[in-house]
Amino acid sequence: MPRRDGRDLARVIATNAERDAVALERMAPDPALADAVVGPHAQQAAEKYLKAVLADRGISYRRVHSITYLLGLLDDHDATLHREAAVDVVRVVRAWAEGELSA
Repeated sequence: MPRRDGRDLARVIATNAERDAVALERMAPDPALADAVVGPHAQQAAEKYLKAVLADRGISYRRVHSITYLLGLLDDHDATLHREAAVDVVRVVRAWAEGELSA
């Protein structure tokens, strides 16, 4: 895809990622919400920020959910991430992606 098209797509994907990140940050502190409700927003935000950078750089990618696979592997080995860690991961990926997208 041409560079301009990639940047336009990257902005759309990053906007969608931001929606998931904001939802995660608002829901995570609420103990009444199940992990099954909160967790997917962390996964989706991180995945979308990564895909935004890929699109910005014109790198094609398959529609896969590899973060879900990795979290499943962690769970299989009793190394499940805590909510606070999930929020921190999304914040770090968000900051990195924003820096990459503005370059």
